[in-house]
Amino acid sequence: FDAFMDPESREDIPDPNAPSTFAASRIDWQKRTTPAGAAWLTLYRALLAARAEAIAPRLWGMGPNAGTLIRAADGVVEVAWQLGDGAKLRMAANLSDRDAGEGPPGDLVSAVARGALSPERRLVAKSVVVTLETV
Repeated sequence: FDAFMDPESREDIPDPNAPSTFAASRIDWQKRTTPAGAAWLTLYRALLAARAEAIAPRLWGMGPNAGTLIRAADGVVEVAWQLGDGAKLRMAANLSDRDAGEGPPGDLVSAVARGALSPERRLVAKSVVVTLETV
């Protein structure tokens, strides 16, 4: 998060409210048949399916302030949410360029490393791991 501290680096961060940022983030459906476009489409479909199957059914009944910051250091952010059915959803994101050890406890919901699905639950460089602890 050092980039947010440095005024010069902040200039390179896109303004989330700018129309140009919106335009640059829109899906180009013409590219879905290219190898890279097909890979991204597969990734998004898998993540949406994991959300629909493992997370969405457990949201009903969640109270306010259900999230907790577990850690935010050395390029790793880990959060946990108490879901409506009592399960705990955990997500850890390693934004650094180095391995950050084992991912959060629980059953693996999904893992993405360097833009692709991964079977690993380790927090390798540039990865996100989502797990679920059921009661």
